[in-house]
Parts: sequence; C-alpha cells; structure tokens
Amino acid sequence: MGKVNKLGTWVPHQLTS
Repeated sequence: MGKVNKLGTWVPHQLTS
C-alpha cells in the first residue's frame, strides 16, 4: 500500500517517514 502526498505524488508505504 501507499499514500498520495500533498504534491499529488504516490508514495509507497515503505518510503513514508
């Protein structure tokens, strides 16, 4: 899974700080 940051870019969950 992951998330979209406030810039609208998809960030994989393993890379989220």
